Amino acid sequence: MEGKRRTSWWRGRAQRGQSCVEYVLVVLAFLSMVLAWGVVWHAGRNGQLLDRAVEASSHHLGGDVLGSFRDVLLF
Repeated sequence: MEGKRRTSWWRGRAQRGQSCVEYVLVVLAFLSMVLAWGVVWHAGRNGQLLDRAVEASSHHLGGDVLGSFRDVLLF
């Protein structure tokens, strides 16, 4: 009887420990999403997000004419 009581106590502790680890992982994942959205919001508010989108667009014709011509031909 003593051995059975000890294993059930240990099993209960292990399950509580697993739930705590799962809770921490979910909270960290949620906080990382909130942090990422904050970074995107800050970049959008400052205009950096729009600048990066314009720089990355293939039809942006600014500055370098030869590079723009190559970009149009490769498109």
